Amino acid sequence: MKDNEMVFLDKNQVLEKTSIGKSQLYKLIKKGMFPSQINLCGGKSVRWLKSDIDAWMGQQVQAFRQTVAASVALT
Repeated sequence: MKDNEMVFLDKNQVLEKTSIGKSQLYKLIKKGMFPSQINLCGGKSVRWLKSDIDAWMGQQVQAFRQTVAASVALT
């Protein structure tokens, strides 16, 4: 796969990759805390960009690490 190649993920792939449930996925999207899906084929199919999901996961890890570092600094 090339670095600039766009890869789409379907809902099941997103759920598996992120280990979150379907209802939680849509709650996070509604709150603007998760990448929105892309409507394809006139809205008959929705997908997410793998790069968007990877970036979101990276942000989650970074936020967790910052929280842990701040917690350790307070002790």
